[in-house]
Amino acid sequence: MEISPLDSFDVDHLEPTAIEVVLHLPRLSREDMRESTWLFSRVLATASCYASVQQPAALAEILCRCLLAAADELIHRPESLLGHFRGPQHEPWFQRQCEILAPSLPGAEMNRNAISRMFDEWEIDDVNRQLIKSAAIVLAVGSLVTTGRLPLQQQPDKWAMN
Repeated sequence: MEISPLDSFDVDHLEPTAIEVVLHLPRLSREDMRESTWLFSRVLATASCYASVQQPAALAEILCRCLLAAADELIHRPESLLGHFRGPQHEPWFQRQCEILAPSLPGAEMNRNAISRMFDEWEIDDVNRQLIKSAAIVLAVGSLVTTGRLPLQQQPDKWAMN
């Protein structure tokens, strides 16, 4: 099996903006993060008949797109997204200042359409689409809990000269 080289996925056409917000976030364990990472890759690999595994650039693109979709929901509908974490296993909740890279409103719509097209192309059914979305939400929230930013965002260079 030959694997194609990884090309970078350019998000500029989605007009992303870094937005600083204070979010009320749940506690997530390392096990929560490990399970969501495993779920995301396993569902993509099995549901798409390994098409995503054979195309690392497409896998990176769908991960970025799903994280950006989660970021958009966190900005515009945080309670609907964070409501998935209601329960004693994620308490106590805490406030955290976060910098979230989110697409513009038109960019968010383009992103949702692109995700849907990729899922259609890979013939991923509704159940697996929901599992992938849930895993991406846990990945996004877990990253905000631990680092205050999404995994796809560059870490600020503390040594950079202004």
